Amino acid sequence: MASAYACNRRRAWRGIHHRSAGRQAVNQTAELMVSRRITLTRFSIGLAVLGAAGLAQASTLVSAQLCPLTSVLRSSSATAATGQAALGGAPALPPFRAVRSGNGCETVAGSSRLSGWLVATNANVDASAPTKGDLNIYIVQADGTGKKFLTNDFNVNAFPSWSSDGNKIVYAMTTPNSPAEIWIMDGDGGKKKQLTFPPSGGLMPSLSPDMKHILYVAPGPGENPEIWLMNADGSNQHRLTTTTTTAITRNGNRIRWSETPSFSSDGERIVYSSTQSGQSQIWVMNADGSGPRQLTFPDNPAGPDANAPSWSPDGKKIACWSGNETERGNIWLMNADGSGRQQLTFEGDIYNSDNPNWSPDGRHIIFESNHGDLAGVKTWIMRADGSDRRILLPRAYGIGRRPWKAD
Repeated sequence: MASAYACNRRRAWRGIHHRSAGRQAVNQTAELMVSRRITLTRFSIGLAVLGAAGLAQASTLVSAQLCPLTSVLRSSSATAATGQAALGGAPALPPFRAVRSGNGCETVAGSSRLSGWLVATNANVDASAPTKGDLNIYIVQADGTGKKFLTNDFNVNAFPSWSSDGNKIVYAMTTPNSPAEIWIMDGDGGKKKQLTFPPSGGLMPSLSPDMKHILYVAPGPGENPEIWLMNADGSNQHRLTTTTTTAITRNGNRIRWSETPSFSSDGERIVYSSTQSGQSQIWVMNADGSGPRQLTFPDNPAGPDANAPSWSPDGKKIACWSGNETERGNIWLMNADGSGRQQLTFEGDIYNSDNPNWSPDGRHIIFESNHGDLAGVKTWIMRADGSDRRILLPRAYGIGRRPWKAD
């Protein structure tokens, strides 16, 4: 695995998200490419904010690694020679049998029981992605059939997320001449409309349940990622968080952000991750940004840091990543008030599982993992209690905040 692929998942923002940073930011980004715990999505799109040079570098990284936007490999020094012993005695994942459908989507045997549609981002690396550029958005039924690309251009199209009624998709698009901006389109790819414009920028968009507002992530006054809110037509853009604390990770990286926001099912609260307390942890706040409250704390050595929260459809549970930030970790589950934390995956010191999200009925959780394959990241699925873990898609889905809609 190339060391460039093992750059820092969150910290990539530090030198790359601000469109005026110029060549200095590119140099800072190169330094980050030797650090750990990556989601290539944020690296790729954040880097692309710099313009054509950054976009080209990001696209090259994605294509070279034969995956779409995300990778959860956290360590650039890990090797495949570790074997089962590297799992530290953790329970092994059950065996699975993958089936490749005619459209090139690899799905789990028996996954026809799954319903609904996934929206994801795919790299143009094989015949299943006959698109112009490397990073385009597609939809596919949960059983692997009906794959259809909704974008087909040379831009970076990422972070796709369904509306609550399944009729709209919000996403971020970066062109060679402009930073990442928020767009919206119909669920079939029609009526694409840009919502933010330079110099605002934006990533990780998600629509409120009533479809009147959009949450997203953009630079704040300190040029670190902050959470923003706007009306669904792009008006009234305003910042909800101000992150003043820089955390230092176990392996010495400096991080500062508030990110990965999503609405509760009733639209009254927002769950997100933030370093405001001195470590990356899960927080919740009211939909207007008031009343922030920390939900997770560094009291468990197996998961001292936390990030990438996702609210269950009934609002009773939150799935998240937890581990050592800028290194690796696992999928965890907790009650909506932060109590009852439960570890669902057990990846030891080599592999990483990340970016959990829920099926529309709340019975399954999808996530991204390089389990058993240091050279690639796939989309996995498991029951909400952590059982019956299987590969769902042959590549990562791209960490959209609502990637799965009901039929």
